[in-house]
Amino acid sequence: MSERRKIDRLSPLVVRTEFAGEGGRKYGYMTNLSEEGAFLATEESLKLGDRLELRFALPWGLGEYEVVASVQWRTSDMKHDSVEIPTGVGLSFTEIGDPARNSIRRYQQKFFEILARIEKQGVNAVLATLDQEGSSEEDTVH
Repeated sequence: MSERRKIDRLSPLVVRTEFAGEGGRKYGYMTNLSEEGAFLATEESLKLGDRLELRFALPWGLGEYEVVASVQWRTSDMKHDSVEIPTGVGLSFTEIGDPARNSIRRYQQKFFEILARIEKQGVNAVLATLDQEGSSEEDTVH
């Protein structure tokens, strides 16, 4: 499969996602994400071109969103050889509002900032800092 994306997708990401298509409401997990689309890990049998209404919440309080997507490819159609890949589908967003698009950008920015901190300070130091940041945020909310 040739790489045609204009915008990088973010991995790892595991966001529980509710989706609806012709078969009713189902659940899966987005395991990467961009402003243009996502990979949806699911055991559901979806067809190319299926229209899905997705509902998901981004981490770090970035909000809950509903978007519409179209199935562009399926892992069941790919050669797997010895590479282990999750069962699911590649999605292209066909209807996504500016709030969702902006929150995806903010999520990616925060994720990459954390990665840069890990490279500089080490994972244990960053995790300790994130725990402290989370505690102070919870304290200010109450």
